[in-house]
Amino acid sequence: TCAIVLAAAPAFAGTVLQPAGASTSMHDPGSADYDPARLISRAGLWNPYTSGVTDFDSYIASQPGHAAGDDWYSDFWRLTGNIDLDLGGVRSIEGMALWSYEDAMSVNQFRLLAADNAGFANAAVIGVFSNVIPVPGTSSNSHLPNVFKFASTNASFIRIEVLSNHGSVFKTSLLEVAFDESVAASAVPEPSTLGALASGAVGLLIARRRRSS
Repeated sequence: TCAIVLAAAPAFAGTVLQPAGASTSMHDPGSADYDPARLISRAGLWNPYTSGVTDFDSYIASQPGHAAGDDWYSDFWRLTGNIDLDLGGVRSIEGMALWSYEDAMSVNQFRLLAADNAGFANAAVIGVFSNVIPVPGTSSNSHLPNVFKFASTNASFIRIEVLSNHGSVFKTSLLEVAFDESVAASAVPEPSTLGALASGAVGLLIARRRRSS
């Protein structure tokens, strides 16, 4: 019996992932002045993406600007703390895009944590990052993202632990957050490869019949 197995390594294509929910410790209880849901609303993006569909790298290469107005600020003097993002289930992520203002209130240094629970028990540290002041967009009302890549991580919740801003003593701010989700896609062998495999199979069958006769 001759068995032929066509095996191909999976290819990975990253798509833009919109978190399903957001909360923060950087507000006093009951504060509604700046809802952290603004961080994941896509409302301020000049070129909104489709979560789970839009290619992450291509989207970032298009320099997607974010307008002022649909932004998030901490409460006064609440400069550090946690921003928790619900990914809507277990996701494999390998990068994050942050949109922010080019000013002292923008998040500077932060730590990323990954967990399978909203309480972040036994959370894993992804890394510590610095959000440099971004380059302004083509207009004064177009703020471009910074992108942070890291090893592929499975998580249901991500915590942005804000460690500092760029010098403001009043508030800390961000505009938008999105993730680069790894999506496995089965690689299809090229036609020439399939043809070579088929020819080899025919040859093996003919040789086997000759030996039998």
